[in-house]
Amino acid sequence: MTEVTTEYFSDHLTTYRKRYDCVTAFTMLVENWRKPLDEGKAVGLLSTEMIMAFDCLYHPLLLAKLQVHGFDDASIKLMKSYFTDRFGRV
Repeated sequence: MTEVTTEYFSDHLTTYRKRYDCVTAFTMLVENWRKPLDEGKAVGLLSTEMIMAFDCLYHPLLLAKLQVHGFDDASIKLMKSYFTDRFGRV
């Protein structure tokens, strides 16, 4: 299995990166909330379930829109591979 190149990923993305997990993501969130809370500001969180989101989309249309919006070929190829021959299980 080849390693995923993460140089183009956001520093906030914790998936597909070595030494990152849900604890890392939660720690980042808490640290980002700390300063506004200390300043007496409100902090809000919107959490959504995205498991079924890609199943509702017409994948060729999404890929075409990504291309129109300037995503490079490598990104589109990655998304296309994600959509190809995938099955969800619960």
